[in-house]
Amino acid sequence: MHDPAMSSALTPSEAIKSRVALPPGLPRPNPTSAVWQNPPHPTVADAQSATLPSKVDIAVIGSGITGCAAAQALLSASPTLRVTVLEARQAVSGATGRNGGHLLSDSSSLIPKLVPAIGVEAATEVARFSDANIARIKEVVAGLGQAERDAVELREVIGSAAFGDEETLAAAQEGLKVLEQVHPGSSLHHRIIPAEEATKKYKYNKHVAGAVEQQGAAALWPYRLITAVLRQLLDNYPDRFTLETNTPVHSIEHGNTEGSGYQYSLTTPRGIIRAGKVIHCTNGFAGHLVPKLPGRLFPLRGTMSTQQPAPSFPNLGQEVSWSYFCKPNMDTETGVFSAGLYYAQQNARTGAIFIGGEAQKMEDLLSSDDSVIAQEARASLCSVMSRIYDADVSPVGEQKVWSGILGFTSDGLPLVGRLSEGLTGRSGDGEWIAAGFNGHGMDKCWLTGEAVATMAMEGAPPEGFPRAFMELLKEALDVVHGVADVNLEDPVALAPVLAHAVHRVDAPLGNVQGDLVARDPLVGERADDVARDGGAKLPPLGAHLVAGDAVELLARHVGPLAEAVPHAAPERLEGVAQALLGRVVAEDKGAAKVGLPGLEDGAQVDDEDVVGLHDAVGRVLLKGTQRVGPAAHDALVPVRAHAVPPLAELVDGVAELLLRHARPDEVALDLGEERRRLGLRVEERRGVGGGAVVVRPDLGRGGGLSATVAIVV
Repeated sequence: MHDPAMSSALTPSEAIKSRVALPPGLPRPNPTSAVWQNPPHPTVADAQSATLPSKVDIAVIGSGITGCAAAQALLSASPTLRVTVLEARQAVSGATGRNGGHLLSDSSSLIPKLVPAIGVEAATEVARFSDANIARIKEVVAGLGQAERDAVELREVIGSAAFGDEETLAAAQEGLKVLEQVHPGSSLHHRIIPAEEATKKYKYNKHVAGAVEQQGAAALWPYRLITAVLRQLLDNYPDRFTLETNTPVHSIEHGNTEGSGYQYSLTTPRGIIRAGKVIHCTNGFAGHLVPKLPGRLFPLRGTMSTQQPAPSFPNLGQEVSWSYFCKPNMDTETGVFSAGLYYAQQNARTGAIFIGGEAQKMEDLLSSDDSVIAQEARASLCSVMSRIYDADVSPVGEQKVWSGILGFTSDGLPLVGRLSEGLTGRSGDGEWIAAGFNGHGMDKCWLTGEAVATMAMEGAPPEGFPRAFMELLKEALDVVHGVADVNLEDPVALAPVLAHAVHRVDAPLGNVQGDLVARDPLVGERADDVARDGGAKLPPLGAHLVAGDAVELLARHVGPLAEAVPHAAPERLEGVAQALLGRVVAEDKGAAKVGLPGLEDGAQVDDEDVVGLHDAVGRVLLKGTQRVGPAAHDALVPVRAHAVPPLAELVDGVAELLLRHARPDEVALDLGEERRRLGLRVEERRGVGGGAVVVRPDLGRGGGLSATVAIVV
């Protein structure tokens, strides 16, 4: 079948954009067989009521860890609430039943990226939440019966992570420093160990650069845990809870014609079920029932395997889990993208190693089809253990491989909260979502499920729930602006972009991100001419500022900006400068230093690094030789400014702000479309201060087309 998203007429960046924007559809009815799900739970796997309930108070769509936690929280919070969990296939057949079985935190890699984007306080909430989730999962397991606890096989292990090169090791070391500053009281403890110790202690190969230990981690059998909890719910709440497996929801309609309070009608092959509220816990498949989500939340196909190592390989399943990081890359001949991450645990009873990782073509990676396994992914997993371990791991017997669909978001954080009409296309305020865990949900999903249940009942999240998880619903940014509009035709250059988009693997992004919007050389020349002619001469941004100077300083950029947009009235351009930069209020902190309200208290940057602070977004926009902002709408962090004409900086700054912070009610700025128009000046109305965006396509480096963007109010 021809895939229009992978047409040969599309550039790689356009192909990514098309791919992530595809609706995921329903889960495939014939997924690959995951070892975790064999044998299926005898009473839960295909649980179904004799007749589909006609009405429920809350319908939860999705029976994985998030949906299970939400259902348990709802039922325990109210003695009368009626709840149904709807599942398209067998129970727990999605990501929860197909993952790696790791219970460890990703805070050491995630938090350093979040601090410049959302601030120290909000990043600390995320780190604390990860710790709390790990503790909560252990509590849930402890609450099971002895037989079920034995089946879950929870064991405390050291989460080890080895690094295949000095660069990725250095990034990990810096990340740990940030985490320790942000969250010094963590219940998880990290330690950097040298390569020799990693090889001796954890059997990594002798070529690793070093490793990190995470104490407090665990490994378990997730499918057995969640099916055990679902069985408890069926036993404990027979009159108020049903689990409807093999009951896909084809559509949702809103309308309370009977005045009964059951405002939503969910259509399934078994009939219609009416619900007062709906909670979406379908992760990578959420876009099927929430039509405006694709692009903001998209599916990604991961691959897992089990392999029995040679008898000489020790059984370390009670002691350690493994992760192996290396630089991501893309093979220019085959088009195979390797994410640079493999993760493994060993079954403490059988010695079998469960190992996963991504090495496949883009069209296979960005897919919602778990009924197939990419040939390249299978080959990679079946040969990778000899590259990770320093012992004899030559597989003995059959190697079992399966795929599973993960949910990824444009900002790398889960998407949690009330769904608006703009996203669902339906009226009503009773739909909620908890999805998009970016391949690392075991340390986030359970408490997120409990939190979204609280939101659905009380309208607000519980205390301590990360605010950042709800931000994408308020200020949604389409991932295509963060990934697909990068003006790059070289597949090698796309590798680090993909790595950040789908796995948040550390990779040098400065040059890639810097090409997001190319500066117009003609604009730069005009700025130089204006300055030489003694016109609106621009004071250096490195000049020492004191309180009250900022607006006046930035208003003097109006003249050169008029050169870039000559048809605009000067008074309107003055409004642009003030709206963009008027909130930069300097504090007298000494020469060449300025305090900025958009940064955390006490943070200081050189004032020459400052370009502006956007009122609507409330984040400081900083410029420099390298753009540092791996996630799609991260704020740029302070770096030394380079010597380019200030006008080019100003115009480019506006462009980047618009791309990074577009709200869902704004018209999407499609640079790919502007490139195809080739040289036409286009004005596009947008909801940015009631203004318009002027897009001027430019001939960029290497003959590629890009665009300079300015705002006119």
